[in-house]
Amino acid sequence: MNYQKMKEMVYRAIYIDAWVSHVGIQTQATRNLKIQTAKLSRLSWWDKIEFLDRIESPKKLMRVTVKNDSEINSTYKLVMSLVKKVFQDIAAHKKEEHLTIAQIQKRADEFIREVEAYGRRHSPE
Repeated sequence: MNYQKMKEMVYRAIYIDAWVSHVGIQTQATRNLKIQTAKLSRLSWWDKIEFLDRIESPKKLMRVTVKNDSEINSTYKLVMSLVKKVFQDIAAHKKEEHLTIAQIQKRADEFIREVEAYGRRHSPE
């Protein structure tokens, strides 16, 4: 994962965390989402690049980078699945039985696109 992508992940995590804090319901999915966004933010904090520059061995640098990238990717996938669960919880909480799973999925996908745009817009070049 490149430097720019890591910075974007930080801003994506900030946006999702702010959203879930103000969504208005407390469920297990919202609690898990807050935990995972905090983890994603810690993993992708771009100050880690300075730490990686201090590692003397190129092989060790590569191992640490690959491990960190795979952990960021798996955590981000988990965050995206939790976002979808939170949207399902919101629909259940508001008693919107007329919503189909496809409509809930569409809302979640729109939110994810909004999150990704926010990350690209706010991460410094």
